Amino acid sequence: MHGDWLIEEAKLYLRAWKPAAELAEKPEPLRGLSGRRHGFDFSLDGEYVDAISANGNSTGAELRKLVDLKHNPEHRNLQVRVIVDDRRAPDAAAEEVSILGRFAKAWTMSGLMAAATRRGATAAMQ
Repeated sequence: MHGDWLIEEAKLYLRAWKPAAELAEKPEPLRGLSGRRHGFDFSLDGEYVDAISANGNSTGAELRKLVDLKHNPEHRNLQVRVIVDDRRAPDAAAEEVSILGRFAKAWTMSGLMAAATRRGATAAMQ
């Protein structure tokens, strides 16, 4: 679904974006309404975070996870952010972000990179 390199890059930029926040890798999986346990790449500041490729298969799998989890009353207020890699296929990524954005905070990798860069520039100026 997504490569380890994408997860590693996302980790670097998430840390740069929120350096004081605790970033946990592979947090404890959550049980959905179906009984299936769903894992995430990270948890950061109370949000669960996944990094995915910009294709329909990745989006479909992520949507299934989100719907299953959010329909479990235990996770009704679950906060999720999905980072979609837009560097090779920006138009496809924009489409996937618009779909995922109905169920989670969806962000492109270039958006995360820009936020991390802005954060770094602000910290350097202080």
